[in-house]
Amino acid sequence: MAAMATTGCAVEMQDEQRDEDVAEAEQAYSESTCATVGAAATYSGGFNYTSPTTYTTTGCYKAQAVDVINYRSGFTSQPGPGYTLHTYVTWEDTLPSNEEACDALILKATLYRKENGVMVKKAEETLHGNYEDFGGCMVGPPWGIDFSTLTPNELLSGVDHRIVVTARTGDGDFPTRKFKVHTMWEP
Repeated sequence: MAAMATTGCAVEMQDEQRDEDVAEAEQAYSESTCATVGAAATYSGGFNYTSPTTYTTTGCYKAQAVDVINYRSGFTSQPGPGYTLHTYVTWEDTLPSNEEACDALILKATLYRKENGVMVKKAEETLHGNYEDFGGCMVGPPWGIDFSTLTPNELLSGVDHRIVVTARTGDGDFPTRKFKVHTMWEP
């Protein structure tokens, strides 16, 4: 019985440490400096960026900024009635096969919109790894973060936007992982 109690305490302590590690990784980049750093890529109309596995940006620790000029107006034409333009941020790296490693995954994205020549923070979302016995590991829903479904929609047609993203594991110094930012028409 004492061994079980000790094991329970050890698991609880590990969970608390993991929660602290995840919180530290989430707070590792500063929104004020990430709004002004150079972009890893710039697109016209919509996003289509896949990051490398390892990255960091001076002034935006272990994150990358991706810009779009003239959102939607410079994108491909709407394919038909009933189609909506979506912009997603998704985890694009391998996923662990065990629950503890899965729970330590973080995908964080911040949406900025240019107003009066300055990038202004409009939304931020963080997804964590979630392990299910029958489905394995996922980071949020399969579509990831969908900034297009915000109410109100902060992605305005004809306006410049920036999305700053970090994807990380909770191992050691929180190594970065591959992510994707992409825009597409969907029915």
